[in-house]
Amino acid sequence: MSPPTFADLGKSPEDLFNKGYTHGFLKVDATTRAGDRKEGEFKTSAAHNLGSGKLGGNLDVKYKIPA
Repeated sequence: MSPPTFADLGKSPEDLFNKGYTHGFLKVDATTRAGDRKEGEFKTSAAHNLGSGKLGGNLDVKYKIPA
Protein backbone atom coordinates (compact mmCIF):
# COMPACT_ATOMS: atom_id res chain seq x y z
CA MET A 1 0.00 0.00 0.00
CA SER A 2 1.41 3.35 -0.97
CA PRO A 3 1.35 6.36 1.34
CA PRO A 4 -1.38 8.94 0.72
CA THR A 5 -0.62 11.81 -1.61
CA PHE A 6 -0.32 15.35 -0.28
CA ALA A 7 -3.69 16.19 -1.87
CA ASP A 8 -5.40 13.58 0.39
CA LEU A 9 -4.00 14.89 3.71
CA GLY A 10 -6.80 17.38 4.45
CA LYS A 11 -9.58 15.55 2.61
CA SER A 12 -11.66 14.36 5.60
CA PRO A 13 -11.93 17.74 7.36
CA GLU A 14 -12.43 19.46 4.01
CA ASP A 15 -15.41 17.19 3.26
CA LEU A 16 -17.23 18.65 6.27
CA PHE A 17 -17.38 22.00 4.48
CA ASN A 18 -17.73 20.88 0.86
CA LYS A 19 -20.30 18.07 1.05
CA GLY A 20 -23.16 20.05 2.54
CA TYR A 21 -22.89 19.03 6.19
CA THR A 22 -24.68 21.61 8.30
CA HIS A 23 -25.27 22.01 12.01
CA GLY A 24 -28.86 21.34 13.16
CA PHE A 25 -29.85 19.53 9.99
CA LEU A 26 -30.17 15.76 9.53
CA LYS A 27 -30.20 14.10 6.11
CA VAL A 28 -30.55 10.43 5.13
CA ASP A 29 -30.29 8.87 1.66
CA ALA A 30 -30.79 5.17 0.90
CA THR A 31 -31.03 3.02 -2.22
CA THR A 32 -32.08 -0.61 -2.47
CA ARG A 33 -32.86 -3.06 -5.26
CA ALA A 34 -35.45 -5.83 -5.24
CA GLY A 35 -36.36 -8.81 -7.37
CA ASP A 36 -34.52 -11.80 -8.78
CA ARG A 37 -32.89 -9.73 -11.53
CA LYS A 38 -32.80 -6.50 -9.53
CA GLU A 39 -35.58 -5.05 -11.68
CA GLY A 40 -36.99 -2.89 -8.88
CA GLU A 41 -35.11 0.06 -7.42
CA PHE A 42 -36.18 2.19 -4.46
CA LYS A 43 -34.45 5.46 -3.59
CA THR A 44 -35.47 7.26 -0.44
CA SER A 45 -34.27 10.48 1.11
CA ALA A 46 -35.34 12.47 4.13
CA ALA A 47 -34.26 15.74 5.70
CA HIS A 48 -35.08 17.14 9.13
CA ASN A 49 -34.35 20.67 10.31
CA LEU A 50 -33.85 20.49 14.07
CA GLY A 51 -34.31 24.24 14.55
CA SER A 52 -37.69 24.61 12.84
CA GLY A 53 -38.90 21.02 13.25
CA LYS A 54 -39.67 20.71 9.54
CA LEU A 55 -39.37 17.27 7.97
CA GLY A 56 -39.34 16.43 4.27
CA GLY A 57 -38.99 13.19 2.37
CA ASN A 58 -38.85 11.72 -1.10
CA LEU A 59 -39.40 8.24 -2.54
CA ASP A 60 -38.43 7.29 -6.10
CA VAL A 61 -39.50 3.90 -7.45
CA LYS A 62 -38.22 2.45 -10.72
CA TYR A 63 -39.24 -0.87 -12.23
CA LYS A 64 -37.63 -2.35 -15.33
CA ILE A 65 -40.08 -4.44 -17.32
CA PRO A 66 -38.33 -7.61 -18.51
CA ALA A 67 -38.37 -8.07 -22.29
